[in-house]
Amino acid sequence: MRHEASSGCLMGYYIFMGMVFRFLPYSLAMARLVSLVLVLSFVAFIYIVAQNLRVPSLVAAIALVVWLVTPRVVLMSNVARMEALVLAIMGIALTLVARQHWVTGLALASLSALVHPVGLLIFLIFCSVAILFWRSMQVEQKPGWIISGRSIALCVIGTVALAWILEALRFASNFDLASTHMAYQFLRKANRSLSIGVYDLLLFCIAGTGLLICYLQRENRATAGLLFALVGGLDVVQVLGQEMWYEVYRSEVAGLLAVVALSVLIRDITLTSNVEIDKMVTMGVGIAIGLTISLGLIYVMNNGSQIRHFSAFGMSIWDGDRDEWSNFVERAQAELETLDAQLDQPALVLIDRSSAMSLFLLNRSWSHLRFIQWTGATPLEKNASVDYLLFSLNKPDWQKDLIEARFPPKSEFKRIISSNGTFELVFFRTE
Repeated sequence: MRHEASSGCLMGYYIFMGMVFRFLPYSLAMARLVSLVLVLSFVAFIYIVAQNLRVPSLVAAIALVVWLVTPRVVLMSNVARMEALVLAIMGIALTLVARQHWVTGLALASLSALVHPVGLLIFLIFCSVAILFWRSMQVEQKPGWIISGRSIALCVIGTVALAWILEALRFASNFDLASTHMAYQFLRKANRSLSIGVYDLLLFCIAGTGLLICYLQRENRATAGLLFALVGGLDVVQVLGQEMWYEVYRSEVAGLLAVVALSVLIRDITLTSNVEIDKMVTMGVGIAIGLTISLGLIYVMNNGSQIRHFSAFGMSIWDGDRDEWSNFVERAQAELETLDAQLDQPALVLIDRSSAMSLFLLNRSWSHLRFIQWTGATPLEKNASVDYLLFSLNKPDWQKDLIEARFPPKSEFKRIISSNGTFELVFFRTE
């Protein structure tokens, strides 16, 4: 089952982590640490890109520091998922492009498509911008190889080509499973209605206007044009995909790239021979960016946002006490064992999709209780007879509100609360 599941999806992240674990301890903590390192590397690459585009250091530093402490970025740095790897690859590719090494940059950008389908869109954006600005770059003889020489560039491109060949062979050998998986994902997203908010319209306007200005000016504008194109493309990812994991691409990453790209245009517009005025403009832009993002975060956290959905898999800034959690899990298991012993026939327990308790219940032996956790990939059969519903509640309160909104219109059967009230488990009987 594990082999079949892996055969239906892209393996770039798993291969990458496999190589990491060849040299480092195999643990979830290490996988999460790798995500943090990847996010920090993305920040470092974006700073290099900003410096190559002559974005004032103060503006770049403020934007990146604020970006790093936004809740979604903090959570992305603390989970073992592929988003951080996609960003790190994109950061390396952007750095090469900013230094006019387009051939190697395009090759590395293509690797993101082997990590996650979002990476395919990123790669296509790189290719589209390269074609759009190709004539001006040819005149300036801008496309180049990697700094260390053509031989190393050929090795990089050859390695990337080999990775694509191996993935194509794996895809072909598991075509039925892979095509079924992709068809399910496309169908699942196609059934969702488009949701375009004010922030999306703002990003589209920034991306379209900025890309048009860069194209009209052309000279030395390819990298800035690429940043603007990525702003629009990453926003499209969330608008079409409507996944909670895509929010970080739209809200944080696209916003950061928009700040860097706009800073390039603003700096050129305000550039003057008067050094003092230039410094004042730089400081003003930096302060404006910091205030705007900070006020936006305060507004989001006080008024509610999709940002809260990032805690749906047990991720939360408020993790609670470890001993309290362990005691709570033991108590919940004991209560369920008591219920299991009281039953004289099988009973199906449906675990809420956001509950982390499934990790502690599904692999245990039960005499009568049968547990299943509904997900989009593992739907419940239409005629399945569910006897109990199980929900987990965690602080903060807004997270509890989201889960309680899914409660059935019935009186609860049992509620288990941890010693300090941080964790709760709620049972409903469907009869």
